[in-house]
Amino acid sequence: MNWLMWIVALLSIGAPSAVLMLSLGRDFFAPKLIRRLGPPALILFIAVFVYSSFTNYPLVSLLIWGTIGGLLGGVTLDAVRLIGVKLRAFPLDMPVMFGLMSLGVTPKLPKHVIASMVEAVSEMPDEKRKEMMEPRIKAMTELSPSERKLFMSMMTEGLNKLPEEKREKMFKTQIEIISSLPEEKRVEMMRTMDEVMLGLKGDQVATSGPSSPMPIFRAGRMPKLPMSTARALLRKAIPDALKEHNTTLGKARLAGYTWHFVNGATYGMAFTLLFGMGSWPLALAWGLLVDLVMMVSMPPMMPMMRLPFPKFLAFPYFAHLAMAVPIGYFAVTYITPEATRNASLLGPLLLAGDAYVMLTLLPIIAFVGLSAIILLGYKAYTKPIYGKGWQ
Repeated sequence: MNWLMWIVALLSIGAPSAVLMLSLGRDFFAPKLIRRLGPPALILFIAVFVYSSFTNYPLVSLLIWGTIGGLLGGVTLDAVRLIGVKLRAFPLDMPVMFGLMSLGVTPKLPKHVIASMVEAVSEMPDEKRKEMMEPRIKAMTELSPSERKLFMSMMTEGLNKLPEEKREKMFKTQIEIISSLPEEKRVEMMRTMDEVMLGLKGDQVATSGPSSPMPIFRAGRMPKLPMSTARALLRKAIPDALKEHNTTLGKARLAGYTWHFVNGATYGMAFTLLFGMGSWPLALAWGLLVDLVMMVSMPPMMPMMRLPFPKFLAFPYFAHLAMAVPIGYFAVTYITPEATRNASLLGPLLLAGDAYVMLTLLPIIAFVGLSAIILLGYKAYTKPIYGKGWQ
């Protein structure tokens, strides 16, 4: 076992997923991360691949068959996932979101979502409009001055795009709700409105606040939108954000699907680097492990919407099982026990122990356990998202 080559290989293939998680879950600027992590990771991967090829080190076979299995796994995953997109089981085609991230469009997206929400609310009957606005305005009173000013600015930008009649209806409802607040909260809201609408700078705290509302939604301090509502708002917000960024949906889709399939290849290689030839139960358990990580990560990745758990879990579950089939097939069929023993992390343990227990029984237990967790709903991440909300 050449530990240096193995560690470098694993680190290099981890870059695409690391960029994805940091960009979606922590609001790091994806283009900057791609520029900083992408070239070094690619150089390291090529170096390991070339060295292993010239020295006949079996690590190269793990990389080749892992890549093929992972790429085809992306195809089988999409065969299921895109059906879910058509049936509106997802908020959007996620690779499109990856493309928006890679092109640097996503920082502009929240304000367009809020502007689209303002437009949608302006078209509601009076009672429904008040029902939608009241919990959000009350939640804004609990924010810091800078956070409140950020939301008020985004709302005002949406209001300014409305025809005068709809804008007056929105102002009327807004003032009605603010007037019903306790005096201290009412004064704070009116002060923020004046600062935003009159272009005043306000105090120093208010001018040095956050640039994105995502951490506020992530902390549960603003009401979330149901997925069906968010999907409708995104249909308008995404083209508006692309137009502001002077790019096209085609470019975003190309960049996003490229990233999507690179991720698929890395998942295949991660499986072969860890388990070598593995086994069918182990491959299926691997697919569900990837699915579980994605589902746990999804709420902080998309904090503005309330995902309909546990119903939301079904299509990703079957999509990741489909992804595992090519990964398992190419690993089990084409990777030799010798390569498994000499170049994978857990391969020697799997081959040295009881083959039935290590390659079949334990993976089946893992598969059943992960299936139960995913399909029944894991309370640690479903509980904060359950509850009533505007539909």
